[in-house]
Amino acid sequence: MKAILAELVQKGIKIKPFGSDKLWIGPKDKITDKIRQKVRQHKPELLKILQKAPQEPCYACGDYNWWLSIHGHWVCGTCHPPADEQLVVTFVRRKPPKEVNLEDVLVEDEEKIRAWLKSQGGYAVVKSKVLDDTIVLCLPEYKQKLQDKNFVTYDVNEILHLLVEKPSPEELRLIHYVKAECPGSTIYQLSRTEKVASRLFTEALKKLQKLYQPGLIERANKNLEIQYLQRQLDKTWLELLEGRSNLKKFKKALEQWFLGIREKMERLQ
Repeated sequence: MKAILAELVQKGIKIKPFGSDKLWIGPKDKITDKIRQKVRQHKPELLKILQKAPQEPCYACGDYNWWLSIHGHWVCGTCHPPADEQLVVTFVRRKPPKEVNLEDVLVEDEEKIRAWLKSQGGYAVVKSKVLDDTIVLCLPEYKQKLQDKNFVTYDVNEILHLLVEKPSPEELRLIHYVKAECPGSTIYQLSRTEKVASRLFTEALKKLQKLYQPGLIERANKNLEIQYLQRQLDKTWLELLEGRSNLKKFKKALEQWFLGIREKMERLQ
């Protein structure tokens, strides 16, 4: 398969899928009977490769700009533009779905949400002011495929759950953190213990912000000792999410982190 793709490119012949079971090749003046015969012979394999063109944006840059290499792999044209045209079989540039703000689409009507997502192609890239991040809202059938691409997803049922529960900004950030750190988790898995842990961390952070200037906190966070304490805190937090730790251990790690930050601050001032 690599050989025929390379041969087509070398001869300046373009190939694209046409419908669900046809191929278009051109220009006509470059197509010989031998080339036509090879394409017909390998039509099923060629269709399979060409129809695998990604429908989702690149998880790294978010663009819908793809190219198929002569080796049969689809590559992001933004992150990895082709070094030579002789490597490119074809380009696919898709128009990205319109980015909207999460808070603007949260309406308490399941049918409206489903209809809106269907109109976007089954999923939509959404920005949230509260989370200060980009997430993907999707229909349930698209969820696993998007998670495999490293996107943080919220399906229709989770969106409706958020509408009913009306979590505070701190709780919403915690939910998002859980989903980002534990792919495949759902918002229903957030226990009371985890909510308490989130509140404790938020309160500790607010105390530091009241005591010290943001610039000092940033400087302190660059300290290797503080970074070690932060990693320990993150580790305990993940163990708590996975049920391998408890609130007592988290409080101890949080206290060590807080005291370490304060001690460093006193030296900097």
